[in-house]
Amino acid sequence: MPIHRPFPEKLEVTIPVEEDEDGYYDKECPNEQCLSQFKVHAADWHALTEESTIYCPFCRHEAGPRSWWTTEQIERGKEQALAQAKHLLSGHINKVLGDITKDFNRRQRSNSFIQMRMDYRGSTSPAPVMVPLAAAEVMRSKLTCGNCGFRYGFTGTAYFCPGCGHHDAEALFAAKLEKVRRLPEAIATLREVMDRDMATDLANTLLEDAIKGGVTQFETVAKHLYERATGAPPAKSKGNLFQRLSGASDEWEKITGKAFTAFLRQDEIDRLNVYFQRRHVLGHNDGHVDAKYVEKSGDASYQPTQRIVVKPKAVLEFADLLERLVNGMRASLP
Repeated sequence: MPIHRPFPEKLEVTIPVEEDEDGYYDKECPNEQCLSQFKVHAADWHALTEESTIYCPFCRHEAGPRSWWTTEQIERGKEQALAQAKHLLSGHINKVLGDITKDFNRRQRSNSFIQMRMDYRGSTSPAPVMVPLAAAEVMRSKLTCGNCGFRYGFTGTAYFCPGCGHHDAEALFAAKLEKVRRLPEAIATLREVMDRDMATDLANTLLEDAIKGGVTQFETVAKHLYERATGAPPAKSKGNLFQRLSGASDEWEKITGKAFTAFLRQDEIDRLNVYFQRRHVLGHNDGHVDAKYVEKSGDASYQPTQRIVVKPKAVLEFADLLERLVNGMRASLP
């Protein structure tokens, strides 16, 4: 009884990937040394072509649009493809055995003293439901590239636009300040959902990182503004110019005619200098105060052997001073 029902050699399954509530897709860098996740706006992603190049916002790895699936999406795709394959295989077997049954029953003589009848009850399990993959989380920062208009989101600190690879220093600086200002709310949420000690440890780390990261972002955007003003980056002989407020102010006055006192009061500059010095201690001395810190910062609230403690109120003040200084520097450009 020949039965010919060829099983398909290739099974193609479409896995729906759903945008989040703000219209963004989750993506992941395919570089094995990075694997950082970020978001891209669905409309901008659909406007890409097969020839488009996408850039990782963290490491600037380049690849075509088909290379940016997240690990979670791939695993979900494998699970759903396997479920579809099992369902298809089950259905194929049901049909083959059903044909065998019909053929067998047709061969039985109606006037035979003994009659046999074959009955096969196939699987009645329903087809698997294709559930769209939900966004892993709402990204903390979302930007529109000032160079190409591509919209993307990220956690942590990003450096490049996924759409064109451009480093938008001013937009990334603004995103950093936005995150810093949301820290108190984020810390309050942590304390609601985590063990008290764990929440406190994580909160301290986030607050300290806000100071360290804020100075780094200021240095990056200040170098960008310096290059806009002079046509060239600061000379290497100047060292870490924008990590030293007094030297940076003198240099800015040389190229624009305005020192930092044109943008902040002297007492505010002194306060900002305290945060810059705290950043150095947090980054290079694990937060432990030494005599050099006391001398350079003029901070009488700490003595050597003590450790810096960062409070939410402090990071908000720090963000405000940085923003006003950068706004003044930008406005003073020739």
